[in-house]
Amino acid sequence: MVDLNSFADKESFFEEQFVVSIQTPTRSVDEFAKVLGDNIELIQGNYSHCMYIRSNGYCRFKGNDGSHSGAETAVQEVPSAEIVIAIPHEVEALRKIVLIINKYHVHEEPTMHVSSVFGLRSKYCSDSDNPNKYWNRKDAKEIHGKPFL
Repeated sequence: MVDLNSFADKESFFEEQFVVSIQTPTRSVDEFAKVLGDNIELIQGNYSHCMYIRSNGYCRFKGNDGSHSGAETAVQEVPSAEIVIAIPHEVEALRKIVLIINKYHVHEEPTMHVSSVFGLRSKYCSDSDNPNKYWNRKDAKEIHGKPFL
């Protein structure tokens, strides 16, 4: 096995994580993302509420016997997004995510995928003068973001 931290430098290191992707209808994505951020520690270094949201997708499905909608004759399509989060590589953290998804997700059969990965993390040491970092750029406010909700 490759020692990933042999690729790290004075600025970074690798950390084992679970990456969880959850598909949800676009109409419920903001509400569901807020629930995730408020109930799970989505920490990335000195930042919280960390997630990535992919939008402009579609979920397609057809209810069969036994589904809440019953047997449907047509394939359904709903505009959807995918929320991607990283959590500690711990069984209890994953268990908490599953409980939150089962309680708050709008679908009876949420589409969720889990991968075991290594994420690159910052050591927050000596890059404060780096001209490529957002705080040293003229467009810092646009790159850093705007308040949500």
